[in-house]
Amino acid sequence: MNRFLSTDGSTHNVEVQERCMREGAMEGLKSGLTSLAVSSAAVLGACKAFPAFNRSLTVSSRTALIVTPFFGAFALMGELELNACARRHSDFVRQQQRLLADQKKTR
Repeated sequence: MNRFLSTDGSTHNVEVQERCMREGAMEGLKSGLTSLAVSSAAVLGACKAFPAFNRSLTVSSRTALIVTPFFGAFALMGELELNACARRHSDFVRQQQRLLADQKKTR
């Protein structure tokens, strides 16, 4: 069962899910673009500095060397941010439940 869905079906949980997905996508995109810039510079530098490197690889293999780090960083950092957002939300909900329980005890 999804940890964000409540039994009362409130829309707040859907908003939290959408926010977490958006945060995960943005974090993944930032990390992916950073790794894309680094891998592009590395492959371009290797092609310019080492003609044997350039001759030994096809266009497809050079492209793969450039884009693979992007997809890996996007997937990894996006998933880590999704998990962090879910953890923050569940910690917040637990804290709110404890506060409510404490308030009921003091009444």
